[in-house]
Amino acid sequence: LYQGIRIMPRFEVVEEQIPEALKIVLYRVMQEALSNAAKHSGAQEVQVILGLREGWLEMTVSDDGSGFDPERVMGAGDTLSGFGIHSMRQRVEICNGRFEIRSRVGQGTRIRVRLPLEAGDGEDPV
Repeated sequence: LYQGIRIMPRFEVVEEQIPEALKIVLYRVMQEALSNAAKHSGAQEVQVILGLREGWLEMTVSDDGSGFDPERVMGAGDTLSGFGIHSMRQRVEICNGRFEIRSRVGQGTRIRVRLPLEAGDGEDPV
């Protein structure tokens, strides 16, 4: 699916440590981040890190692609601009998580998601 891109996963957590309700959130965010890197960034390498940090599940997806101006994309008049980013943010915030995106033209993109482990105790949020 992501030909020409080297994906470097580093998982510091095993699946059993991830609450069921959070698995789909992590999957969808990772899927969208990888899709954006493949379609828009020209990235050659994407690093995915998933781990536990002080009661939070933390996932970072970083690419070495062309980057972009998040304010311009998120504030564009086109209703489809930034739709995937809005979707990722919304999924994370439904779980009382934190979503951060950092990108600069010519410097790649980093998406960081933090989900509280207790958010996985209830119903499926998605």
